[in-house]
Amino acid sequence: MSATDIRNQTIEKIWDTFPPVWNQVRNNIHTNAMLDFDITFIQFRMLRQIRRGARTVGDLAAKHQISRPAISQAVDLLVKKGLITRRQDDKDRRYVKLEMTEKGERVVTTLMGKNHAWMNEKIANLSHVELETLMNALSILQNAFLKS
Repeated sequence: MSATDIRNQTIEKIWDTFPPVWNQVRNNIHTNAMLDFDITFIQFRMLRQIRRGARTVGDLAAKHQISRPAISQAVDLLVKKGLITRRQDDKDRRYVKLEMTEKGERVVTTLMGKNHAWMNEKIANLSHVELETLMNALSILQNAFLKS
C-alpha cells in the first residue's frame, strides 16, 4: 500500500472516529451541565477556559472563534449565575479581568469529575498497551494538527 493510500485511509478513519466520539463527550457534558447547573455546553467550555487561564472576553473570543459581542453576552449570563466575576484592572481601567468564583470552580470540578468518570467507564476495558498506543496516537495527531 502506498503512502498516499495510507494517508487517505487515516483521514477516513479520523472522520469516522472523531465526530461521533466528540458528539458523545459533548452530549454527556451538556446533559450533566443542564440537569445539574442549568448551563449550556458552551458556558461550561467558557468556564473551563477561564479556569485554564483565559482572562478577558478577547481571550475567550479567540479560543472559541466567536465574536466579542457574542462572548460578552455569554459572559454576562455567567456573571448573573454567580459563576464568574468581571473586575476592572487597577492599573488599566480599559482592561476587564474575568475570574472564576468559588461556585464556578465547584461547577467545573463537578462536571469534569462526572465526565472523567463517564470516559473512564468507556475506556476501562482497554489494555495497558492499548491505552499507551492511544496516548501515543493522540500525541502524534495533536502534533500534526496543532503545532506550527
